[in-house]
Amino acid sequence: MSKFNFILVFVLLLYGCEIAAQKETTGKISHTEQQDKPYYQRINDQIDSFTERPLYCIKVKRACVGCDIRVNDFPIIQQFEKRCSGTEMEFPLNPGILSSGIQELTIRIVPPSDQKCIPENAVFEFEINKMPDSWVYDGNREIILPTVKMDAQGLPSWEFKTKFKAEVPFLFVAWKESQDLSKVKNLDKLLDDAYKKIAKIIEDKNIEEFVKIISKTFEYNVMLYERTEGKPNGFQEEPEKLLPMKNCKIALYGNNRLARYEDEEFESCFKFEVFLKNNEKTVYEYPLYFHLPQGASELEVVR
Repeated sequence: MSKFNFILVFVLLLYGCEIAAQKETTGKISHTEQQDKPYYQRINDQIDSFTERPLYCIKVKRACVGCDIRVNDFPIIQQFEKRCSGTEMEFPLNPGILSSGIQELTIRIVPPSDQKCIPENAVFEFEINKMPDSWVYDGNREIILPTVKMDAQGLPSWEFKTKFKAEVPFLFVAWKESQDLSKVKNLDKLLDDAYKKIAKIIEDKNIEEFVKIISKTFEYNVMLYERTEGKPNGFQEEPEKLLPMKNCKIALYGNNRLARYEDEEFESCFKFEVFLKNNEKTVYEYPLYFHLPQGASELEVVR
């Protein structure tokens, strides 16, 4: 079940920055022109202004390995195996693409947690392709990077780096101009304060304040051309409580411009236990990323 009708926890990624989405014909949409509109209407206006909706994807086939795949050091896939298993899936790369131009792809492959080296029967291969229009499901794809196959059996890990060119109709500042968090001495305290602030808002079910904080992350919708259905109705009725952040560490992404607490399996540590009416419990995860804008003294949610 979702916190909000629009499944905020996962869709937001799910994603301040000033949104400066480009129009194909008339240039940038003015931020000031959009100020008086609700955030969900601004999102839909930006998406509707695009004459093209290209979607870049990575198609992955893997067996008996875990992977950490990033675009511009933003995590796209982080899946780690406890034992040998296999899968074949496709993931959008757009969430890591802030603007048109050259993009950097990095991949790190590791063995299952119960093994020290990549096993002989391990498989990892991938390709990068482009859907000309994500709203058109005709199977038409342009191959950006042909299939690359791993040849690293017996090694403790395998890494691959490359670059590719992307053309997208949006442009985001996001975290590119934010402070380098690796140089912030009190980052742990800043993270603690940021999480406590949002946790209280969630536990108090203060939807107005929550939307103010989280609405900046809706750039993710624009990147994936996902229109919103409107204003959220609010939190669910059941009480929820922040779980202790045990065995968590500070993880930096976005070339040290993004931070969050995550566990050894690379999952966000910001989780809440929800007490349902039928005496059952469930856990919600908020996969939020924080940045520190230039001149700011408090971390802000950016993705």
